[in-house]
Amino acid sequence: MDVLDQLIGPLSAHINGILAQPVTGTDDQVTHTDTKRAYLGLLTSIISSKLHTVFISDRKFSRRNWMYYRSLGDVGNKAQLENLLESMLRLAEDPSDPTSEKAAFSFLGRCMTVWAEPPKTPGAQQVLPGFERFIYERVVPTAFAVLSLPQFNIKDGQIVVVSSSSRTLPTWR
Repeated sequence: MDVLDQLIGPLSAHINGILAQPVTGTDDQVTHTDTKRAYLGLLTSIISSKLHTVFISDRKFSRRNWMYYRSLGDVGNKAQLENLLESMLRLAEDPSDPTSEKAAFSFLGRCMTVWAEPPKTPGAQQVLPGFERFIYERVVPTAFAVLSLPQFNIKDGQIVVVSSSSRTLPTWR
């Protein structure tokens, strides 16, 4: 768990950097798509394996390492969660790769299940306060935006898979 906690932040930043680079040829397109799908698979595996705490961790460092990590700014993955979620929303909005769209919606749906469900015991605090607002302000509009894109062709079998995953986002009430 500790290795994953230390790895996920830099790995996400590196992969998002790769995905932000322009695609110049067929080989680049294949590499870009494979990287994106492997990354989505990793994130979904982490959250499905109930290791989701690595996404919201606040790491503590020994005094010896403190000066180095202080120079990097915020430590822990919690500070990078917003960037991770924003990148998932961008992937969910990309109609050029329906498989990745579906995987991004699946990841977001699992995040909702883990972080936005009401506490099971009265008086307990929600796991990630404010996440419900993110759902209503960002995820729900994204799901509707994808369904209203001009590229959305209901007759395309891959698109039907995406639309079914965006319609089956968890409900709590």
